[in-house]
Amino acid sequence: MNNKKYFDPVYCYPNSNVLKNKLNIYNSAQLHDRERRISSVRIHELQAIPLPGKFDAAHLKAIHKHLFQDMYEWAGQFRTIDIAKGNMFCLVQHIDIYLNDSIKKLHNEELLVNTPHDYFVERLGVYYGDINAAHPFRDGNGRTQRVFIESLARVAGYNVDFSKTTEDQLLEASINSFNGDNTDLNKMFKQIITPISKEAQLSYAKQVLPITHPVLKVISKQIHETQKIKTSLTDRLTIANDKAATHNAKNKLNTKQTNRFARNQDER
Repeated sequence: MNNKKYFDPVYCYPNSNVLKNKLNIYNSAQLHDRERRISSVRIHELQAIPLPGKFDAAHLKAIHKHLFQDMYEWAGQFRTIDIAKGNMFCLVQHIDIYLNDSIKKLHNEELLVNTPHDYFVERLGVYYGDINAAHPFRDGNGRTQRVFIESLARVAGYNVDFSKTTEDQLLEASINSFNGDNTDLNKMFKQIITPISKEAQLSYAKQVLPITHPVLKVISKQIHETQKIKTSLTDRLTIANDKAATHNAKNKLNTKQTNRFARNQDER
């Protein structure tokens, strides 16, 4: 039996499982701590000012590069070796094909814009699971896909708050999703997803998507139609109120005339 420990010769220091990094940290715990703190700052930056993109592979790479630019030379690049965490993730030679197939479906669904809540939860779980199964980067996949999913959700008209779940819950749901069961993932998303206003949706989408992206027209059209409905209802209410006021005025006039006639009769 071969008990020889495997070391990654491409991304790690010799005879070590510590990833080669720009800070020249050779201790795994120290690297983990520094990486978490630095990437957390970068995540907050993207929550404040989103990264422009088309929600494709290039967009995913750009997010990863922003999050880990301080740590790794390969930030923003897909891995060149196969990796596993209990299960083997997508093989290197299939990453591009696998992701592009999922992204094509996403764009065919117009980035899930105008999707009812329950169906949105289901479809978002599918795309989250696809990115997780691909695990396209050597490290930092979870944080990258969460930023990607958060941004996608806001363009679709929803807010995803991952702070409402725990790492253990997310890990278990991701593992089950990898094995073909999205039940826990959908349950989690249902608890952490809330709708945002159409105005907030459009404002965010304009920050992220190219100005000519067709989804912007879809959102703008829905806002315009909603405003038309509101205007129509307001006009109807105004007309109804005017009619009621006119009716009341006529009743008052008739009452006055009736009372005057009665007084005249009494005087006679």
